[in-house]
Amino acid sequence: MTSPPPPTPLGAHAARTCPTRVQWDVLAPAERAPTSAFQRLLRARGVAHEEAVGAALVAAHPGAVDAGAVGDRVDREGTTVAAMDAGAPLILRTRLPWDVAGRRIGEADLLVRVGDAPIGGRWRYAPVEVKLRRLLDADDAAAAADGLLPAGVQPLERLHVPAPEGCVPDGSGVGRSGIAEDLVQLAHYHRMLDALGRAAPGASGAIAGVIGGDGVVAWFRLDVERLTVAEDVDPDRRETATERYDREFAHRLAVADAARRHRDDPSVPLLEEPVRIGDCPDCPWRDHCDALRSASGDVSVLPRATRTGAWPALRAAGLGTLTVLAAHDPAAGIPGLRDGVAATLVDEARARVAPAFAHRRRGVEGIVVPRADVEVDVDMENPGPGDGCAAYLWGALVTDRGGTGLAEEGYRPMVAWDADTAAAGASAFEAFWTWLTALRAACAAAGASLKLYCWHQQAEVGCLRDGARLLAAVGGPDRSAEVEALVASDDWVDLKLVWQRQVVTGHGAGLKTVAAGLGFAWRDDDAGGAQSIVWWSHAVDPTRSEAERATWRERILAYNDDDVRATLHVREWLAGARDLPPAPVPAR
Repeated sequence: MTSPPPPTPLGAHAARTCPTRVQWDVLAPAERAPTSAFQRLLRARGVAHEEAVGAALVAAHPGAVDAGAVGDRVDREGTTVAAMDAGAPLILRTRLPWDVAGRRIGEADLLVRVGDAPIGGRWRYAPVEVKLRRLLDADDAAAAADGLLPAGVQPLERLHVPAPEGCVPDGSGVGRSGIAEDLVQLAHYHRMLDALGRAAPGASGAIAGVIGGDGVVAWFRLDVERLTVAEDVDPDRRETATERYDREFAHRLAVADAARRHRDDPSVPLLEEPVRIGDCPDCPWRDHCDALRSASGDVSVLPRATRTGAWPALRAAGLGTLTVLAAHDPAAGIPGLRDGVAATLVDEARARVAPAFAHRRRGVEGIVVPRADVEVDVDMENPGPGDGCAAYLWGALVTDRGGTGLAEEGYRPMVAWDADTAAAGASAFEAFWTWLTALRAACAAAGASLKLYCWHQQAEVGCLRDGARLLAAVGGPDRSAEVEALVASDDWVDLKLVWQRQVVTGHGAGLKTVAAGLGFAWRDDDAGGAQSIVWWSHAVDPTRSEAERATWRERILAYNDDDVRATLHVREWLAGARDLPPAPVPAR
């Protein structure tokens, strides 16, 4: 009989990490895929951001202790414990003692003291994580510049743990993007503090904070039901961050233990099979999982199936492969899934296994795409996470479809090559908006229709709003109202929405996937938004020669040019696909 493995602990990222990755980390079944240049850049930016935040906190809070300033991990742990014993107001770059019973190890970015007196003879602390992304949207950021912060948000110089009612309210937009994963990670540190007798009792102890790239801290309660449990199963069901953490962490421990037993005795079954999720492109085991999924025809390759609750239900119902799901009668439903979700998944599977790339979505009578006399395809490039939406490049492809003579056809880049991202964002936006305003005025005077097309408007609209804010911040005119009027009008078209509402493919809805599936090819062999962020870092790097920087700039402009041409390619395809057939039912 195989002896049980030792109780190996897991860190704070385990509960927010794909469980299959936890399994492969134990088994190392293949050669790890290399870390991408984009991930290396993000890590470097993250470290620089953490160092800047740490310096600001130490300067603003006398008595703060930086545990990361001393020796190795053992020294950091000792410094962290001593600082907690002494009641330090802030402890940075911590290492908490191993929670043996809970099998947890962890290094919180920051611990903030709760209250001005010990509780039960011990000072209590709340954990805080430092993240590169922003917590405030454009409106909140503008208000913050005037000293008006949303509920539960504090400036770093006045950082303190609020009372439970002073945290970010449930349903707030503050930190909405990615906050679920952050809160699950913070719940790990909360559990470790609780095991040490260092968490405040009751609701006051279930408080944790996130410091973003915008120089503020947002406080959240870990005991409030704000996280969606399973969107495709029950979109109204919510759970707390601690509930999700406890469930997910326990599962990761079981997965790791099973993997260790399997390593010693291959007859012991593994608990996880590869599933396609959003984290896959950055995982070191992505190639290994891709090979396994391709061989099995797993349903997790379907866009809808990757949402929490969908693919487990499919596997439980015996519909875990594309061919089996494609042959399923959607009228029969799928246990555990809403009827509309079941039908969509069946259609995606049928489209995925069919010879053709794209098919008409269920319920759509005929494909319709908005057109105009003058059409402008728009795409922006920004420096990436940590810089908000300070787009340094707005690319516009003009098509005078009605032969109006009102605009010169072709690609027009409006760009500012400046490492000062705020200055570049203001300058590029001003150039783009000035040009666009003149074009719209000319079309209106001539009675010609005009439409602007983007792919996935969340990015472009966010950058338009930020561009207007940045321009106003440097003394330029406030174009915010004009931006809102444009994006709310029929002149602004999100072509991705047009596509998704009418077409099903069984593949993703990213521009690269869709346009390539329709026969478009980018000139660059390594085209992508993440890659362009790395190229930008080279294009404005003062340590490189002017010739090198020029090469990177040319590469970015060519990529942006291809992106807008890809949008036009998709639109032209849609215009000729009115009678596109639905996905066929495969032969049984």
